[in-house]
Amino acid sequence: PAPRPTPSTASSPAPAAPRPAIPDAPATSRPAPSSAPQKPADAAAPAPETIALASRIVESKAVRQPVGVVARILELAETESRKNVIAERAGVHHSVVTKVLEAAESQRRHGLQAVS
Repeated sequence: PAPRPTPSTASSPAPAAPRPAIPDAPATSRPAPSSAPQKPADAAAPAPETIALASRIVESKAVRQPVGVVARILELAETESRKNVIAERAGVHHSVVTKVLEAAESQRRHGLQAVS
């Protein structure tokens, strides 16, 4: 039983060191969410219509990727025409990009027909 309290007393100086930083920590972490270090315009906030289109593509079972990944592919496709580059940046196979873009095109066409 004697050796067990020794590690706990040895680990108690560790929490003591960050003690002055504790009041600052919540203040600094709140304005900077985990998505902030990445490109916030890109990764953090896809347009609502992009998310809506992505969820329709996922619901149509065109791809087995989550909505977030599909939305990211759609966002990247707006500024990048090369599918292999989009695939690399989104972290998916290029065939997924092809399927997503084809599904997006057919969803957009379907949407236009419904409006007119």
